[in-house]
Amino acid sequence: MKATCPICNNNNCVELLPLVKQPLSRYGLSITKDASSKVHKYPIHIFICKFCEFIFNNDFDPNNVDYRSNEVQESSIFSEGIKQYMDDSVLFLKSMLDLSGESILEIGCGEGYFINSFRDSELIAYEPSPEGYMAEDLGVRVFHEYLSLDNIDKYTYKKPHLIAMRQVLEHIQDPLSFLKILKNFAKESSSSYLYIEVPNSYLSVNDSRFYDFYYEHVNYFTIASISNLMNKAGYRVISCSEEYSGEIIRVLAELPKK
Repeated sequence: MKATCPICNNNNCVELLPLVKQPLSRYGLSITKDASSKVHKYPIHIFICKFCEFIFNNDFDPNNVDYRSNEVQESSIFSEGIKQYMDDSVLFLKSMLDLSGESILEIGCGEGYFINSFRDSELIAYEPSPEGYMAEDLGVRVFHEYLSLDNIDKYTYKKPHLIAMRQVLEHIQDPLSFLKILKNFAKESSSSYLYIEVPNSYLSVNDSRFYDFYYEHVNYFTIASISNLMNKAGYRVISCSEEYSGEIIRVLAELPKK
């Protein structure tokens, strides 16, 4: 079977993980033991582009994952290690950008722990899952839906100085088009910035960690592939590094002016 890279349209992609079928990992969880034995299994067929090193599930269908479901286990705030990493990420951003009094938008804010750390800013978020109501209780203005071209002009708020997107881009089928959508948030007279965190798939491939590949993640990034993606989308990468013992890639980039 042949596959085409969704980032560079190169046909020189090779199979990295043969086709397997697995149930969803964290979404559509079953309430009973009997229901869990009958869950639907979805195809995972992983390819890597030999040109830009982008790794993707060629058989992914976004309609199979409902992030609005109550049957989900997503929050990571119970991990002290993850909380400490989020705190460190907040300090990193505050050291790089003057965010006081600015507007901050987080796409996929979850329960709101990260964005609520910027309390001296205007806080806005998109979160389709039920966790968004927890963020709302913290004082974040939450839109309980997916961000898309259909609703990008639906609400009125100050254009953000910073857009944060943590553990989100790996779920989006066409990340290049999505990054281009975010250009609509770029300010005309001053700079806007994008902060991204994604799992680092270098260790997954290098250490043959097959369990890191699951259906909810359609994209698998390395430093090289996400840097290429950002450049192709027209962003100026300020910082791109491996964090959390190499498990997470952290990117800070400047949004292109309109």
